[in-house]
Amino acid sequence: MLWITELRLTSKLKGQVIIIFNNNQMEIKFNVKFLGAAKIVTGSSYIIDVVEDGKSVYRFMINHGMFQGPADEQHNTDKYQFSPSDISLLVLTHAHIDHCGLIPKLVRYGYNGPILSTKQTYLLADLILHDSAKIQEKNEYNRGIPANYNTGDVNKTLSQFKIIRFNDTYFPMPELSIELIRAGHILGAASVMINYKGKSICFSGDLGRTSQDTVKDYDLKKKTADYIVIESLYGGKLHEDKNTTFQKFVTAINDTISRDGNVIIPAFAVQRTQEILATLNIAISNGAIKKNVQIFLDSPLAERATNVYTDNLYETSLSRYSNNSNLKSLILSRNVTVVKSRNMTAKVKRKKGVIIIAGSGMCNGGRILEYLKESLGNKADLLAIVGFQAEGTLGRELIEGKQEVKIDAKDYLVKIKIDQFKGFSAHADQFDLIKWLESFSSASISRIFLVHAEIEQSSAFQEILEPLTNAEIIIPGLGEEYTN
Repeated sequence: MLWITELRLTSKLKGQVIIIFNNNQMEIKFNVKFLGAAKIVTGSSYIIDVVEDGKSVYRFMINHGMFQGPADEQHNTDKYQFSPSDISLLVLTHAHIDHCGLIPKLVRYGYNGPILSTKQTYLLADLILHDSAKIQEKNEYNRGIPANYNTGDVNKTLSQFKIIRFNDTYFPMPELSIELIRAGHILGAASVMINYKGKSICFSGDLGRTSQDTVKDYDLKKKTADYIVIESLYGGKLHEDKNTTFQKFVTAINDTISRDGNVIIPAFAVQRTQEILATLNIAISNGAIKKNVQIFLDSPLAERATNVYTDNLYETSLSRYSNNSNLKSLILSRNVTVVKSRNMTAKVKRKKGVIIIAGSGMCNGGRILEYLKESLGNKADLLAIVGFQAEGTLGRELIEGKQEVKIDAKDYLVKIKIDQFKGFSAHADQFDLIKWLESFSSASISRIFLVHAEIEQSSAFQEILEPLTNAEIIIPGLGEEYTN
């Protein structure tokens, strides 16, 4: 077995699981409420109360992310069932919109405490949140949809950030420590280790894969925790080997360009775009793709995020591909042209035999829609899906084989060739998740919570883990609360 954990007495009452510890005659517990990413993928947000002798002595949050996809996005406008001003600290694991996208709403409604993160997470959150505010302001002005927050709320939010480095320890109150540990998912991504008087809980955040091209691997230093809250997006799956994906990707691109078709790549602005740019440039440099191929990056947000990556190369793993100091060229080579305007978009989409990277990554908005309008009916073109597609998104409809889709209230027949390249995922698969769990002392773990996944994947991961550990494996639901 991977873990042999001392079983502890539990009692289950009305959806709550209560475990009581005695520490010098004091009863110390963590109370965790799952506000998002519970039996669904998006909306990561948790409230933690540190409870001593039945009284909350400190309340803080991990993440406050936006819900995505038609089935869940209505939660973004939910009224708070707690007082934001009662939160003393917010810890942000990383700067993806489903982890940070509602923090300015929290600030608007009274949160005034520090926001703890790494430097790179702060820099990327600056871009993500300003972009989100502008979209909401535009929707409010043009369509009458009330904004959850505006640019002023974002500016105030950013003023509350407190930056710490990986493996530094932050003490929000005596004997309560918080440490950020490298998670390897995107630039700056962290897991969060919390310890109070000898009892500990770890939130994995989003974990990366081993040996990614653009960010360093997650930290495997030995550690202990009584409870673990771990993402399980691909808990029931193993990703395709990256070399295999690379070869398939290169072959598909060459085949498309040889027939004078365009390669259309919807990509998330943070991490996936940089990963794809690096992959393409490596393929060009080693001759796997023709050296004169044109690559167009059409996403203002992705352009700005790419600049953050190139300004923080010491936090990447790109040095494995180059012995020279110009590592920036591995992401932004001479083949890459950044599209600066809508007029330029109109010109690029009429080109032939080119590679186009545009947002959004799930095809549910952004400039990718302009290219899809042009290419969906073209059998010569290729839609290369390189990221997760949530239920209810246009990207999900396309990979599931829908023959006709609607964009901006108009129907489009789908004739384009569609390939999904799953090996590019920046999320840990089943193997990576178990490897990360093995870095914890088996004797310490009492309970593991599986979050950030559709229920099928969490359930599959639960079945995998149960024979490997005596820890209780729980899949919490939205709004559920557990006292440990």
